[in-house]
Amino acid sequence: MKPVIIIITSILLLLTTLTGSLLSKDNVEKKSVHFFDLQSNRTESEFLADLSEINKIIKQLGYKGLEYKFYKIKDFDTSEKYRYYFDSTWPSDNIYEEVHNLPAYRDWRKKNEREISGTN
Repeated sequence: MKPVIIIITSILLLLTTLTGSLLSKDNVEKKSVHFFDLQSNRTESEFLADLSEINKIIKQLGYKGLEYKFYKIKDFDTSEKYRYYFDSTWPSDNIYEEVHNLPAYRDWRKKNEREISGTN
């Protein structure tokens, strides 16, 4: 019985490995995370308004369900750097590139470049 289990386990492991290597880059979800600190002349509300604007643009261009989300560490946390981050999840590298190369996205990015240039 033990050899049968070892053979079945080996076959499943091989199939899992082969399936993973056969997936194209297109089928792999992409997570984009940007850590940053607000610039002294910016408020959270202003930054949220900018993210809301790009989320609206992305949705209007037909990419429903794709959006940036904003996070802030708790006030009691003593970290002095990177107290904020925003992220997004994209269905694939191709969709990520496609959206980021659209004229409307590039125009938004150019307009907000100074405000978001401190992100990583």
